[in-house]
Amino acid sequence: MLKVEGDFWKRHFDKVLILSLALIIILVNFVVVQKSTFLNLLYLPILLGGYLVGRKQTVYASFLCVALVVFAVINNPQFFPTANNKWLLLSEVVSWGGILILAAYFVGTLAEQKDKKIRELKTAYIGIVEILTKYFLEASDRYTKGHSLRVADYVTRIAINLKLPEAQIENIRVAALLHDIGKVEIGTDLIQKATNLAIEQKQIATTQTPEGSRFLNALGTVLKEAMPLVLRYHKYLVNKRSIDVKERSSLLEVKILEVADSFDSLVAGSTSRKGMEPNQALVELGKEFTNEIDQKILESLKKVVAQKTYIGAKSNIPLKVIDLE
Repeated sequence: MLKVEGDFWKRHFDKVLILSLALIIILVNFVVVQKSTFLNLLYLPILLGGYLVGRKQTVYASFLCVALVVFAVINNPQFFPTANNKWLLLSEVVSWGGILILAAYFVGTLAEQKDKKIRELKTAYIGIVEILTKYFLEASDRYTKGHSLRVADYVTRIAINLKLPEAQIENIRVAALLHDIGKVEIGTDLIQKATNLAIEQKQIATTQTPEGSRFLNALGTVLKEAMPLVLRYHKYLVNKRSIDVKERSSLLEVKILEVADSFDSLVAGSTSRKGMEPNQALVELGKEFTNEIDQKILESLKKVVAQKTYIGAKSNIPLKVIDLE
């Protein structure tokens, strides 16, 4: 099984919201005598729902609440203090329901606007990372040119196929853009020698330098989620032989990055080694990566290659921002 980290509660909050609303209504209907006093409890899950899942689902949930309360009032009006005055009872229910729906609408709208701004900021900083990566990493030689952008494209599409959470996909993508940061100010000869090694040996040879670390730290807090992944990836490449199978299964993001990095290395080739065709590279990777998690990642990569939605090794097309919604 793939171990997927993610915002579980956010992804399933719509179900939790409906369940909590149902429980509150059942509690009020069958346990509480003066029911109108406790109807305000329904504001809590509705407001929380507006913040977490957005306007549309929360407004629907608020209409459902109002409908259920109206049904309860019609069937058991005697449990409400104003039951003797139908117009007063109606005005109370209408005002309560109207405020509940408006609260759901406005809180949901504000939450969606906040999420939109966050997405715009993330898109902006990923664009900055792409520019800086290209400027620092893509001037060494033909092998290096475009490599980080292509690997970022591969890992993004693999992660989407694996149905990972959006935040996790973005972290993997940024880490892929920076995974070769260790090559900054390393001599071209050393880089070229590394391309003649086997995939594993090449990866070990390209560890981080102080210059690369300073470049990462200069980008500050925008990379606080991606930086640990970059460091884990380099640590994994050095120590992969000593990592047991169970521990490897917990390194999903690192393994995605490793497979994508290896694939592009095989396809792109170098001045001393001709690049492979994508299908041939997949066959070679199948020999190298044999455990369960690797096979799942390879299957996703095969889908990406079959769809031809990736950036080709010899393409000059810049990496586009992928809409993850």
